[in-house]
Amino acid sequence: MGWYSCVIHGENFPGVILGRKEKIGFYATRAVEADSVEDAEAKALEELQQEPKLAVDEEELTEDAQVYFEQITQLPGRPKDMPTGFTWYVVGT
Repeated sequence: MGWYSCVIHGENFPGVILGRKEKIGFYATRAVEADSVEDAEAKALEELQQEPKLAVDEEELTEDAQVYFEQITQLPGRPKDMPTGFTWYVVGT
């Protein structure tokens, strides 16, 4: 088991998350403990799916929302400060 830093890019999420009409995107970094890069990706995705900030009513979901893992890096140990935030942007700007 090791620790991995996952840089995640989400796009085409419903703007209602930020009180907007336009679709939005985000960047987020998450650190997870995993057996492999593939396991780290799965665990980070699972954490995102449980994230209250990304929760919306079913009728507000967008069909084209996607998440990409831009970088997954093995860390020397557990991070002192676990990353938790988001950097948001409006799609198309």
